[in-house]
Amino acid sequence: MRMLFRKTSGIVLALLMFLGVATAQKTPNGAAKKATASSVAGDWLGTLEEGGQKLRLALHIKQAADGTLSATLDSLDQGVNGIAIDKISFQNGKFSFSSNAVHGTYEGKLTAGSTIEGTWSQGQPLPLNFKRTK
Repeated sequence: MRMLFRKTSGIVLALLMFLGVATAQKTPNGAAKKATASSVAGDWLGTLEEGGQKLRLALHIKQAADGTLSATLDSLDQGVNGIAIDKISFQNGKFSFSSNAVHGTYEGKLTAGSTIEGTWSQGQPLPLNFKRTK
């Protein structure tokens, strides 16, 4: 399990380092769906954990006046900011996004308005919960 996390985090690191500069300068193009009832707009922090190793992630979600969502992702421990989120959706309490830059997807559910509980998939699915910071 520890070996798998090292391999997975190594893949994440390599992809983020390779694509980090290019994606940090891109404007996120949110092919986003309109948010419903409770908005997920704001800043969120989460930590991927596997075999005692941790990778902190910050998710920044914006909601336009027309209700569409856009977002970027930061890998705090790797020093990579502004990773483009290509697709983002929030409907009926279910939240999902994907990033072509790192070949990753996330699916979760908003609980109690301040936590999104879900799974990050980038080859190997791992639990990832985000907590609202503002």
